[in-house]
Amino acid sequence: MAMANNKTQCFTCNKEKITYSCKGCSKEFCFMDLAEHHKRLNEELHHIIDDYNAFKERINQQIQNPQNHALINQIDQWEIDSIEIIQQKAKECREILIKLSQTCINDIEKKFNDLTEQIQQLQKENDFNEINFNYLTNQLIEITEELTNPSSISIQRESQSFMKEISIVLSKKSKFNKWKQNGITVAGGNGEGKELNQVNRPIGILIDKKKNIFIADSYNHRVVEWKYNSKEGKIVAGGNGEGHRINQLNYPTDVIIDQQNHSVIIADYNNRRVIRWLNQNQRILIDNIDCYGLAMDKNGFLYISDYQMDEVRRWKMGEYNNEGILVAGGNDKGQKLNHPTFMFVDEDQSIYISDSNNNRVVKWKKGAKQGTVVAGGNGQGRNLNQLSYPRGVIVDHLGHIYVADSQNHRIMRWCDGEEEGEIVVGGNGKGSQSNQLNNPYESKFNKWKQNGIIVAGGNKEGQKLNQLNGPVGMFIDKNKNIFIADRENNRIVEWKCNAKQGQIIAGGNKKGDRFDQLNCPTDVIIDQQTYSIIIADNGNSRVMQWFNQKQQILIDDIDCYGLAIDKHGYLYISDWKKSEVRRWKIGDYDNEGIIVAGGNGQGHKLDQFNCPTFIFVDEDQSVYVSDRYNNRVMKWRKGAKEGAIVAGGNGEGRNLNHLSLPEGIVVNDLGQIYVADLGNDRIMRWCEGIEEGEVVVNGNGEEHQLDGPVGLFFDDGGNLYVTDHFNHRIVKFEVVL
Repeated sequence: MAMANNKTQCFTCNKEKITYSCKGCSKEFCFMDLAEHHKRLNEELHHIIDDYNAFKERINQQIQNPQNHALINQIDQWEIDSIEIIQQKAKECREILIKLSQTCINDIEKKFNDLTEQIQQLQKENDFNEINFNYLTNQLIEITEELTNPSSISIQRESQSFMKEISIVLSKKSKFNKWKQNGITVAGGNGEGKELNQVNRPIGILIDKKKNIFIADSYNHRVVEWKYNSKEGKIVAGGNGEGHRINQLNYPTDVIIDQQNHSVIIADYNNRRVIRWLNQNQRILIDNIDCYGLAMDKNGFLYISDYQMDEVRRWKMGEYNNEGILVAGGNDKGQKLNHPTFMFVDEDQSIYISDSNNNRVVKWKKGAKQGTVVAGGNGQGRNLNQLSYPRGVIVDHLGHIYVADSQNHRIMRWCDGEEEGEIVVGGNGKGSQSNQLNNPYESKFNKWKQNGIIVAGGNKEGQKLNQLNGPVGMFIDKNKNIFIADRENNRIVEWKCNAKQGQIIAGGNKKGDRFDQLNCPTDVIIDQQTYSIIIADNGNSRVMQWFNQKQQILIDDIDCYGLAIDKHGYLYISDWKKSEVRRWKIGDYDNEGIIVAGGNGQGHKLDQFNCPTFIFVDEDQSVYVSDRYNNRVMKWRKGAKEGAIVAGGNGEGRNLNHLSLPEGIVVNDLGQIYVADLGNDRIMRWCEGIEEGEVVVNGNGEEHQLDGPVGLFFDDGGNLYVTDHFNHRIVKFEVVL
């Protein structure tokens, strides 16, 4: 039997032999030539290794001697050429100047010789007076000036450079320039709720190197981790209900990971603390801080934005037993912050801050005394040079700034130095489609239960301690104790939280004008500096201060109605007869105060009021005034000559663009205006710039109807309190979380 022929031609020796295939070149080699082929491959590999080693040596040399860069030679040559051009030009100019100067000096010398002859002539004739002296002195001054600064000779700098300038151009672009406009839901998206596949008003997020997402699930009072491509998250912090226990959170706003120990650091906003969770063990790092945003730099320093103090502070990791170092904001100079939220810290420890209520992003360089606006800053709006309540901010390696433009429902990119940004994601209106965003970032408190709870009074009209009679203004302290201007009982009563009756803390000695009496008080506030009670004693036309049953008239002969104190300690009082609002510095009342709104007589013009009642002063010292008989709310900015209508102003009525005898007002941190619409027995919310308001509390049901809502107040938990005037009670409407 014949043997099968399995021989093929060798690529090297061209002989028919048993061959072996090389997978690299796909050629056939006999055994001997295959070994030779491998030898050549090894030699080529060594050559490549040598080339790589040589290149590595070049890199090391470049690192050690950066001045040896190839382009440095070009710069050096440009310097030499430019110096030669400059030197040649300077030489030519010197030669010209010397020639011209010599001519000029000759002229001056001639004038000097003439003056010398005149002096000699005066001496010879011995006939001179002051006129001659003045003439000679002035002539000497003129020729001295001409010698020092010859007017006929000057140096002119050409606008066009006579040499070619150079600059360094970086052609590198951002690694990420465009994104698909249809997004993919990677966490939540299963409706509002507290199940593990749901989130409820998520705010801050962090994504680790494995693409796991850590989410500050604010309304669920927890932090959840969603593993990459998972269908649900797991709770890594909180989740034990709203509260202030060490194992609870209350409206967390941001979360970061400490890479050193892999612990979770959380901005526990409503508990006013920054807390660390590590394997279900908790530790409060920083307390008594209105923390919102968190960041950590490459050196391990922790940065925290304080939403109420309008500042950013920095702590060294592990050293929290101090106030930290102020690194941005915190004063009235430079670029003052107004409710800073999220921030980003770059390689140089420059801080980029979302300055939400100023509608801008501000950059504070390390050690700077003030910041610079790098995005927005042109007022609230939808134009490409504007932002509307910016939140999240990230800066890439090229300095491009990405901003979550929350109320415009879009993500913007701003290049440093550019006046306008560009939309990179969203901008297609508010919605839930894959190409839309729905992040208006409304107030933390958006809805309230419509069935209120009676928390003071409600036992019919009367003067007993469990009764009220025509309550008007009120004030609620941090302990949720309610201070009420019990108008028809001529007293101020305090109802402790959950108490069944109140206690008289001012007045209550019948109607009168003695120091220990009140006459139809309309409003009450607490001076936080002295914890004294300040009262609008309307019927006596005076503002009183009560402190431990001691009384003092602060301001007399004023038809006071509403009171307010701003964060700087200034007292504001509405005068309903003079149709104006005046301001006094606390403790300095021996003057007429300063008119900050109105003061132009009764009327309906923008610089007038018709019976101003309650007032509210915001962070910028803008004054919001309930203009009762004009059926509107006015906003007067600090220093303004007239106000702007921000609610109502379309006559008295029940439509959503109407108000009827507005009374109490409160403005939240987003500028939304809440109004006690007395004539319509409802509470309205108006967003500035919107023509219509919306009803937030309507008093549904007979038992819980409102009859003449007057005073308004929010506690720290977002619950809404209403002075129900004709029902002689205070009603609490609980926030819906």
